Amino acid sequence: MKPALRLARFIRPSSVRPSMVLPSHCQPTAVSDASTTFSSSPRLLPPNAEPRFLKNMSTGDVMALGLASLMTCRPFMVKLCAKMLPYVPNSVVKMVVYRLYCGGTNHHEVLQTAQKLQKRGLGVMINYSVERSA
Repeated sequence: MKPALRLARFIRPSSVRPSMVLPSHCQPTAVSDASTTFSSSPRLLPPNAEPRFLKNMSTGDVMALGLASLMTCRPFMVKLCAKMLPYVPNSVVKMVVYRLYCGGTNHHEVLQTAQKLQKRGLGVMINYSVERSA
């Protein structure tokens, strides 16, 4: 079953209004009072728009994304990678995980990451969290 179909079966048209979920360019093709019919191929971008997010990614970012996708593609891969994690050098973890999921470790790195994401057409929301070391 396609991932979109698996997700779609949990969304009921009666409980979710399309305007709450989808941007204006992804609105349903037909709407009635009783049901909502979505296009079989929803547009995630406005017509004639180029997807910029991959075009502006560096080779290292694309490779990190591919590696992270590979590590999380199946439950057994997640378990295997979790068991291997204590033996992986921190520099490798930082190269893959920080590149994708963290803005940086200091103010300068966060600003660079925000500028890089804005070039890809993505907005930024900064959150600061502190974890207590055990």
